[in-house]
Amino acid sequence: MTLQDFMAFHPPGLLSTGEGLRDTNIAATINASGEAFACFFQAPATGNIQKIWIRTNTVASSETIRGGLQGVDASGNPDGTWMNSGNGFVDVSVSTSGTWQQFDLTTNKVAVTYGTTEAFVVFEAGPSWVSGDIDFARPQKLFFHGAAGLPYNAEDTGAGWPGSTKTQEGACLVLEYDDGKCYFIQNWWAGEHLGSGGSVALDGTPGAAGLKFELLSEIAIDGIILSMEFNNDDFKLIHYTSAQNPGGGTDLIATSWDGDVEGKDNDAGKYFKFDSPLTLAAGVHRITVKPDSTGSPHVVVNQIAVDQTQFKGALGIPHSALTNWAWTQENGASWADTADRLPDGVLCVTQVHDGAGGGAGTDSVLGGGNLNGGFAA
Repeated sequence: MTLQDFMAFHPPGLLSTGEGLRDTNIAATINASGEAFACFFQAPATGNIQKIWIRTNTVASSETIRGGLQGVDASGNPDGTWMNSGNGFVDVSVSTSGTWQQFDLTTNKVAVTYGTTEAFVVFEAGPSWVSGDIDFARPQKLFFHGAAGLPYNAEDTGAGWPGSTKTQEGACLVLEYDDGKCYFIQNWWAGEHLGSGGSVALDGTPGAAGLKFELLSEIAIDGIILSMEFNNDDFKLIHYTSAQNPGGGTDLIATSWDGDVEGKDNDAGKYFKFDSPLTLAAGVHRITVKPDSTGSPHVVVNQIAVDQTQFKGALGIPHSALTNWAWTQENGASWADTADRLPDGVLCVTQVHDGAGGGAGTDSVLGGGNLNGGFAA
């Protein structure tokens, strides 16, 4: 029953850079009949894909998008044939910017096999397209862990699919299976960012805020990444166990604005490296930001709004711990938790339990043992 080296971000789908994943950049634009956008991926699980979720960026006018799954030709492009005997698509009227769009294939579910690269998600202009642009959103500043350069995007601007020009820009894309499990396509973000989550000023009401989380097994972390605005105010990062109220806890980092901040490059940095790894037992914990004063200027912490419980699971948060992954803030002498909000940040994991002696291993700690998550709501 020991800790073994295991480097990872957790939750894995939430963040890929210290700045967070923005969903305001454009993955592709459809603005005429004959144009299309496709996302190529390895199937995250064996089963039947029932729904496809994709997030818009800017929608100039209401139009119908046809979306579904196609096979792949020898050049690595969509083969033009909808899967499930040509029925694996649905037409959806898209009219709202910055929203999740659901393509419901319940009556035409598509069977896929884990790890295969046989399926494109394809979105194309519907047969009655009139005018206007529809942009699909993509996360900003991604990095990828997928094998063989997966996932990637392809775009048909009316002249056919490219034979070699493909991009690894990603998309805000979630696959939902008929067993209720949702999967974000590796490092393609499955939540909403600022605007729906917003920013919270730690000016005394609340006086501190951060992440409440539950571990199903012992781990060690050596830092945390948070999207914050510092505003020249001194603050502390404090760790609390489940039994500790505001005012207790253990200081992880105490900052001063003379530049003596471990792992932080003035107000451009969001990565806080601890002086030594912090071992966390199984159970509920909190890590919060607490300014040294409540006056202005003050520290601001950014939130993510999680659309649905399913998506929280898709971010890699174990299903049995879903209710204990939440935004938490100081509310007088107690804590107030908000289940549909998360701080824009991740834990930097350096060790996980090896499972010896009957304890849980990485499967129970880090999203089912893979970076795809896949936990039912």
